[in-house]
Parts: sequence; C-alpha cells; structure tokens
Amino acid sequence: MKGKLLKMRGLKLFVSIALTIMTMLTLAIPAFAEGPANNNADTPQTVSVPVILDGVLYQPDEFNVIHAELHSKGIYLISMINPKDQAFYCFTSTERYNEYAKTQDLPVITHPPMGERVGKVIKDTDGNVTILAPDSANSYSTGSSESALDTPSTRTCLSCPSPISGYAQNYEHISCGGDLLTVQYNASVPSLVPYNWNDKISSAIGLDTALDWVEILYEHINYGGDQFLVYETITISNLGNYGWNDRASSIIVNFIV
Repeated sequence: MKGKLLKMRGLKLFVSIALTIMTMLTLAIPAFAEGPANNNADTPQTVSVPVILDGVLYQPDEFNVIHAELHSKGIYLISMINPKDQAFYCFTSTERYNEYAKTQDLPVITHPPMGERVGKVIKDTDGNVTILAPDSANSYSTGSSESALDTPSTRTCLSCPSPISGYAQNYEHISCGGDLLTVQYNASVPSLVPYNWNDKISSAIGLDTALDWVEILYEHINYGGDQFLVYETITISNLGNYGWNDRASSIIVNFIV
C-alpha cells in the first residue's frame, strides 16, 4: 500500500513538472514569432532585394536570417546602394565598408558620429520640417538657407523631385509622398523624436553637391544600431525594399572623408 502511495505521489509530481514546462513554452513561443512584424522591436526589418554582405551575394530570404542573427548579437550593419551599379551592399564593420569604398572612389568613414549640431528648425502647419546646421549662415546652398522650403508643402505625386543643393530630403511615404523632412549639410540630429519624425521616413534623396557629403540614417537615437548611407544625388523611392521603412531615429548629414 505504501509503495502505491509513493508511486502516485511521484506520478503527480511528474505531471505537475510537465505542465509547468508546457506552460512556459506556450508563453515563450508567441514572443519569438512576433518579432519581425513589430517595427518598434529591436529586430531588423526584412529586405526584398538581393544583398551583397561583406562581398558575398545573398538572396533576400538568406540575408534576412543572417541579419536577424547578427542583430541579436549586437553586430550592426552599414548599408548603402552603390551609385555605380545600383546594387545593395551591407558591411559588418566600418573597416570592411572603408575597404570597399576605397575601391569604388566612395566616401570613407574616418570619425565617429558627432553629438548634436542643430541650428534653426523651421516647421509648417502641414508637418514639414527643415533642420538647419548651426552655421547655416555660411550655407553651401546657392540660395538662402531656407530655400529647401520652396518644395511643395505636402507631396502626393508618384515621382521624386531633383536633389537640392546642400540639403538631404526625407519623405513620409514611398515615392517621395507625404510630409518632408529636409536636413542641411553639416547637421547632426541625435533624435528625430522632438520633430515628430521618429520611425517615419520611407523615401530619401541625397544632397546635390560637388563634395563628398552623405546622409546617414541611424536605426536608434544617438546614432545607434544599423546605418544606411544615402549618397549625393541618390534617390531611394522605397526604403522598405532595403529593410528601412519607418526605421530611422537619428540622422547625420556630413562630409565623411
């Protein structure tokens, strides 16, 4: 009789432990599966185009798995579209990016991001914002420092405008639609939150200059996470193709050579 009681107690303990483990697994699985669908989670968006990562070509599905794994380990990518072949490139370090950039006569990154360099900020009632550098009186732009505001207040067309001399253009929607965020060269914006532009950029246009200026979009505030380089005169009508829709939280427009 005593032996039967011990067996029953052992069986109850086993069942109790098994139920506890199953409950824990049930709670954990949804959190793992939901990651990529949430733009606010610290999980990279997926791409829909082939990617050359550190010199190796990957199809979108292959790259998305690799990117998620790298991101989870705190390895953040520098991404860009080469103006020469229009291919999408990613690099796991500044050193690897610079090695490739030198072979293509592209700007190299030689210094860390600056703090905040924000001068006058111009807003209109439609949600458009222009951020000027502190020294905007010496603007490279051939027009006035506020010439970027000459563009329509809210764009609904399905084509992107021409680059602006001395300014990078960022749009709320794909194909340069919706509200416009214009950032002057030599400006550094560690957080887009105060301007209501956090995780809001869907298309971008590089500066029109004769120098090696580049706009750098950062995944997180204070220039953290992945980076996306928008070279001069480059137009990216849909950042979502490259995993960057509504993803930028800080910006630098800088001379990075």
